[in-house]
Amino acid sequence: MIFKNHIAVRLLRGDDDLPMEILVHHYPNLLKMKPDEITEDNPVAYQAKMLWELVRNRGQRAFYITSTVLDLLDKLHVKKSVVLPIRKEHSEEVIGTASTFDWSVFNGHLKPDAKYTFIFNELTNKSLLRIWVTPSDSAINFCRMWMTNTNIKEDYTYLKWCISFLDKRHNTLSNNWMEADVQEAEEFIYKVLCFFFLSENEELLIQPGGKHGTRKQGKVVNDLNVPITIVNSKWNITSIRTEGFPVSFHFRLQPYKTGSKMIPIQSYMKHGYVRRAKKPDSL
Repeated sequence: MIFKNHIAVRLLRGDDDLPMEILVHHYPNLLKMKPDEITEDNPVAYQAKMLWELVRNRGQRAFYITSTVLDLLDKLHVKKSVVLPIRKEHSEEVIGTASTFDWSVFNGHLKPDAKYTFIFNELTNKSLLRIWVTPSDSAINFCRMWMTNTNIKEDYTYLKWCISFLDKRHNTLSNNWMEADVQEAEEFIYKVLCFFFLSENEELLIQPGGKHGTRKQGKVVNDLNVPITIVNSKWNITSIRTEGFPVSFHFRLQPYKTGSKMIPIQSYMKHGYVRRAKKPDSL
């Protein structure tokens, strides 16, 4: 994995043109506003400020999510257990409702004013996910970026993004929550956060200019100007090697007094045998 051909370059190296592109795309009328109109009392200006803070390169931590984590996402069983209102943009008006996951399980894990940038490899179309909690802890913002053509190296015309948020103060969802791009990513984002915050992982910090691993293992070269943390799953996988009607190995979220934790449910079947897996693959 070499980051120079990844869209993370623009976000993590501090390309100020990127937040401006996104800002103008979402709020084209902002450029027509007079300076004295751009205040936090103006809903459009306030949302634009939040969007700028979400995308700009300040205070983020970057994590490279390995395939060992991605391969386990389908084994985490989650369900939408909460129904929340959808609020009209720049308004208190509720325009509908949506079933979603219980995002409160990350309370205490997602710190106020913290930015988490999760980088995925070519298997996920060279995409990344940024999570930002506002300084007041009033909202969780989700920004997903991806390339429509993975063969493009320096042409950012093919860069796409999708931004949504959960308003914790009013317990409402952004007005675009039911759009296709948001719905497509919702479960993936939730599962990634479960593995990152609620399970046991191995983390390895690579400073700018550093490298780790071999080509066979999946070498990672940090050619960015910020540290990158490699996140690798520590879970052992149990596989079934016989016929029958097995309940496959999976994970579930278990409530605890201090919050929620992701626990493994081992495969089992009434007849036959179970072969335990070896130790997790190394980075």
